[in-house]
Amino acid sequence: MQNHNEYLKKIDEYLSDLNVMDKVRLIEEMSEEIEQKDVKQLEPPLEYVNRKRISAGFYPYTPKKPFSLLAFFFKFIGFSVVFFSLIIGIAIYKFSPIFKVDEETNRVIILGGLIDINGDAGKVKILDQYHFDKSVMGNDLQATMALEPEKDEIIVNFISGSFQVETSRTGEFSLDCKLAVPAPQNIIQTETDYVRLNLKEIDGAACELKVPVDKKITFEGEGGNIQIVNPEFNIYIDMDDGRVAIQPENEMDYKYQISLANGMIGEFESVDSDQAYEININLDNGSVVRK
Repeated sequence: MQNHNEYLKKIDEYLSDLNVMDKVRLIEEMSEEIEQKDVKQLEPPLEYVNRKRISAGFYPYTPKKPFSLLAFFFKFIGFSVVFFSLIIGIAIYKFSPIFKVDEETNRVIILGGLIDINGDAGKVKILDQYHFDKSVMGNDLQATMALEPEKDEIIVNFISGSFQVETSRTGEFSLDCKLAVPAPQNIIQTETDYVRLNLKEIDGAACELKVPVDKKITFEGEGGNIQIVNPEFNIYIDMDDGRVAIQPENEMDYKYQISLANGMIGEFESVDSDQAYEININLDNGSVVRK
């Protein structure tokens, strides 16, 4: 790194996914630290930024790479060699087609749909686990709205998607989504007592949602990943397949009710109190874990 300015340019790049206020706050904090050190003493920019992002409660920054269906496929093959060796005999007997490539839709289907790689949607499904690549989702959907006292619930309907949910510090409901296709009309619907985000026409979405304190958010969908970070609101999740990861707020009480037919449930401390936030999860296959 030649000088401090080049170092700060890299810092700015690795904060590009944050909103303006959070980005400015972190840059101001890091600029003071950087200017006090010789350039040769500075750690690599990405390592430094990610350490600061984690301490501020944000996910680490991962440099985007162009999506390659072929590369994605071969990475998956390497990860799944052991899995294939165990089930290939049964799969040949039970599942058809064993291997199907659709070049028009940029899709690879293996074992009759147990493994489904959808390049256009940026989605990979392996049994009941979903993985999404936001870099191939070229359609943005952003909104912020104040919720009147009588609007106490946010409903999210979806086919498949990845959702990161945390508490809104502004008192407003906000969403920042990347979609596999352009958003249809009336994707956000408001009624007297709830707001609905209807993603049922979109097979592939990655959203960051912020929910006001003491409201309720409901997810109803077929499959995906849902990450809940420091919630100060009630949560209801009804999903066929996927993964739910919860990072509880240390100073808050929660009342958990988790139903999982097949999969793994982590350890959660439930408090039977009227002041506790309710977290109700109904999942057929997958996992519910504590972060």
